Amino acid sequence: MKYLNKYISLIIIILTPIFVHSQQEKVYKTTDLIRIINQSKYDTNVYLERLAAKEFHHLLNEYRISKTLDTVAWSEEMWLACRNHSVYMIFNNTLTHSEETDKQFFTGESPGDRLHFVQVTLPRFSWCGENALYNYSCSGKTLQEKAKNIAKYSFQQWKNSPGHNENMLSKAPQFHAVAFKIKGQLVYATSLFGYKLSNNNYPLSLNIAESEFKTDQSENNQTLSQIKTENNNPKKINCSKEQKSQEELFINSLGVENKIKVNNKKMDYSAKKHCLYMSTNNKLSHNEDITKKNFYGQNRAMRMARAEGKRFWFLTFKTEVKEYIINFQLTEDEYNKQYCAQEIFEQLVNKNNIDLTTINSYGLCIKLNKSKGIINVWGVFLLKD
Repeated sequence: MKYLNKYISLIIIILTPIFVHSQQEKVYKTTDLIRIINQSKYDTNVYLERLAAKEFHHLLNEYRISKTLDTVAWSEEMWLACRNHSVYMIFNNTLTHSEETDKQFFTGESPGDRLHFVQVTLPRFSWCGENALYNYSCSGKTLQEKAKNIAKYSFQQWKNSPGHNENMLSKAPQFHAVAFKIKGQLVYATSLFGYKLSNNNYPLSLNIAESEFKTDQSENNQTLSQIKTENNNPKKINCSKEQKSQEELFINSLGVENKIKVNNKKMDYSAKKHCLYMSTNNKLSHNEDITKKNFYGQNRAMRMARAEGKRFWFLTFKTEVKEYIINFQLTEDEYNKQYCAQEIFEQLVNKNNIDLTTINSYGLCIKLNKSKGIINVWGVFLLKD
């Protein structure tokens, strides 16, 4: 029994770091971009991942130029899809292009499925090639040395493989991303090639770290301390202007001209009144309390009846109008217009599984309140099929 206990203890000691590490790891969608990129400012592992990706992207474009091919632009969405798949491979100890649904960190069976997983709004990209590998290239005294070794070794590994090299020199892709997951010296990597879909008008530019991936090699010696301090200049957010901008971005992402017939002014007014009530009383709720400030109607049926000018609006209990509401917070320093718009769309549309093609009319209000460096985002979205 004594030896059995020692044996069990030894197994626990061996497996605990692996278990803890896997619990700390996550898969991400585009709504998480700001968080994970900000994480690279203080997390050396994420910083090394991004730096190695930057190095590889430069090598790839130099290689394409040497073959008289167009360079490929960086895509953050594709990077997330690559990162998710590299996480899947390293924690399941498998090199594959196809994920299994019952395995940890599954995000999609095929590269297209995994790209669709991260694109929480209307899809902007499609894939046309995927490379995957593992090696033991994480060596060097500094993060910069490690990043260069990872990128160089991985580039040569794929270049020496005919099929993978064909993907790197294909004329089809317009965009590219690569993501490395590192455990000790072991590196798993996924590289994805794709192009922008021409049949959508999704307006948000998600290449929020685009300057990080310029082809100018003079940026390659950026230190960790520089990364930590960049983009930390205090922002002054004009909430009135920003909330109008957020409404415009949200409406554009709905595809109004093709999918939604009419913006109903009375529904807009009802949404505005309820948004004001929630933000004033700091309460996310479909119901209003008559004793609270800016009360407009106890429920959505009463609010719609009042907005429509009905005399006995307070006796109304039924309506065909559906109501969706949100509230979340961002610090003023980390506020990003594109990320905020994505989060609003994710919470109002995707999480509620709204079929935009069935909507006949809608009302919308987005409100931003700022206090002590915190931005509170409130939203009301009214729909009528």
